[in-house]
Amino acid sequence: MPKSVHLRWPSAQERKELERWGRSRSIPVGLWKRAILILDISRGRKLPEVAREIKLDAVNARKWIHRFNEQGLPGLKEREGRGRPSLYETFL
Repeated sequence: MPKSVHLRWPSAQERKELERWGRSRSIPVGLWKRAILILDISRGRKLPEVAREIKLDAVNARKWIHRFNEQGLPGLKEREGRGRPSLYETFL
């Protein structure tokens, strides 16, 4: 059985930014999904339901909740320098 995770209550400023991200159509889709995840769970929805709706694995959803709890909004952004660099950048 998966470990339960508790979301800390977002501050008013964090909620405002999360709502802005949730309405945006110009941010990366991953950041949009994470904003929706945090907002919906803070509104009382269950993690498995929200994760399934936004097509996010429950394990990854828990990871993002932990990162939000520890780091706030910066924790929801992708870390730079992760993964293999593109081939184009390799030859510059």
